[in-house]
Amino acid sequence: MSRKRESGCEYRKRAKERSEKNEELVKKIPKIDTFLQKGDKKQKVDSTELSEIQQEFDQPSTSGNNTSNKAESIMEIPEQVESCENPKKAFPEISGSSDNFSYDPALWDEITEELRQNFINRGIKQNIDLLDFEASRRNYNDRVRYCSKGLFKTRLKNAETHTRDFLIYSASTGRLYFLPCRLFNGKGPFASTGFNDWKNPITIEQHENSQNHKNCVLILLQKLEKAAGQVDALHVKEYKREVQYWREVLKRVVAAIKALASRGLSFRGSTEVFGSLHNGNYMMLLEFLAEFDPFLADHIEKHGNQGRGNVSYLSSSICEEIIQIMATEVLKSIDQEVTEAKYYSISVDSTPDITHTDQLAFITRYNKEE
Repeated sequence: MSRKRESGCEYRKRAKERSEKNEELVKKIPKIDTFLQKGDKKQKVDSTELSEIQQEFDQPSTSGNNTSNKAESIMEIPEQVESCENPKKAFPEISGSSDNFSYDPALWDEITEELRQNFINRGIKQNIDLLDFEASRRNYNDRVRYCSKGLFKTRLKNAETHTRDFLIYSASTGRLYFLPCRLFNGKGPFASTGFNDWKNPITIEQHENSQNHKNCVLILLQKLEKAAGQVDALHVKEYKREVQYWREVLKRVVAAIKALASRGLSFRGSTEVFGSLHNGNYMMLLEFLAEFDPFLADHIEKHGNQGRGNVSYLSSSICEEIIQIMATEVLKSIDQEVTEAKYYSISVDSTPDITHTDQLAFITRYNKEE
């Protein structure tokens, strides 16, 4: 059964109706300021009841009378909380902190070692439990979008769901920051101005996969490992194990490429499939090594024929990249030896290849002093 696709006009019309309906619903919800009354006596606020009321305001509903009755039963809130002229005073600070340390990353004027140590000693607060996302409102052509709690979770390729523990929401600006990048001079909006492009959440995953982000996370984990020495040490250990795994894979790949290049043999065949008789000398040599190397055999079995787009370090593109790196290093070595040699000569010649294109060759002869 085929699904009828809406026209652009119908889609915009429905989007406009939804937007108008949401705006009318928001207007009907009373503001929390209307339930706060000033008095002479300042009594302690019941934080549990206040958080319940805040959650009811975050979820649009028509039960305004019930909310007002609950709010009237709460005692008055101190003046420093009511006044929001200074955003640094409006948001929570760590109790007992002598430097007025704030959990809001947008309010950090300067990243100091003392600020980093505060997070290492006191933990990470993502600011998503007691605060709504109204500050993150952003108008697009088709609709109004907000930050959501779903952005604080990620789904891995093996279908497991993990929490983004280092992602922090700024209540003052409505933007997202990555704590390691913010603390340790990372790159991109997650480390400086904050991220609020809710139409392109894929940017968060792309930043997580960047090398700069991984380096910042590693620095933070190492510092946490020294401070705690328990759970954080396991994170660093797992990261180092993964790095060592891929290094072992590269050692075997580089050894195979060096063996073929030193003999001037061809690399690629007509196919790039392990187990095929026509996959060329490069894959043939890796298959030969796998017969005596359980590590390489297991790696080829898991990653060998997954196709492009999957990390394996066994593809022809990686092979050509390593060959290019090796060629660059060989040229640097030759250049250095020629520079240090006392006598040398250069011969230039060209010869056409099978496509009748001249291939120019430089031949250098020199005496290398032992």
